[in-house]
Amino acid sequence: MSQPVIEIKNLKKSFPPSFNLEVERLDLCEGMLYCLRGINGSGKTTLINILLDLTLADSGKISVFGEDHKSDKAKKHISSFLDKDRILDFLTVKEYFYLVGSSYNKTKNEVNEQFEWLDSYFGRNYFAEKKLIKDYSGGNRQLIALMGALIVNSPVVVLDEPLNFLDTETASKFCDLLNDYIERTKACVIFTSNSEQFHSLKDIHFIEIKDGRID
Repeated sequence: MSQPVIEIKNLKKSFPPSFNLEVERLDLCEGMLYCLRGINGSGKTTLINILLDLTLADSGKISVFGEDHKSDKAKKHISSFLDKDRILDFLTVKEYFYLVGSSYNKTKNEVNEQFEWLDSYFGRNYFAEKKLIKDYSGGNRQLIALMGALIVNSPVVVLDEPLNFLDTETASKFCDLLNDYIERTKACVIFTSNSEQFHSLKDIHFIEIKDGRID
């Protein structure tokens, strides 16, 4: 197996009175697809939020390519999808993707080329439209947000419940895209789920989490 790009050690987070997240050791490697699976309230999103520096751990260490996960250098390696309603929906899709790209030092040409490849799976042609993101349906906003997580070719991609709100055909096409993205970039992709529906996703490494602990 390749070297880990993410290393989590002795991570702890408490939410009184009763919930405790404890991860003694977890290594995540390049070119791998990981599913963090558990019921609602098991700790999936808490772990993701700590990795993304949205929630502060009580103790422990996370490194991304050898850098502390809270550092700007580490954050440049990670892109994410958390919720279709947490994107800047007063922009057009093209404006939004250019903004995301600029935050990762990507040129407009690089964003255009990546969008062309991403959209070859869906044929939505969002860049040709002047519509604001807020005026699209929930399923389209979900897909736009997911594409935004892949638009910068990050070596680490984090997706929280990515298949929610997608119709069956679009979900299947997105899974095909994700398989090819990993093969193409050798990225480490982590997604959360409490479902058994994984469509065409290949070679999933399941990480079961229950009551804040990884089995």
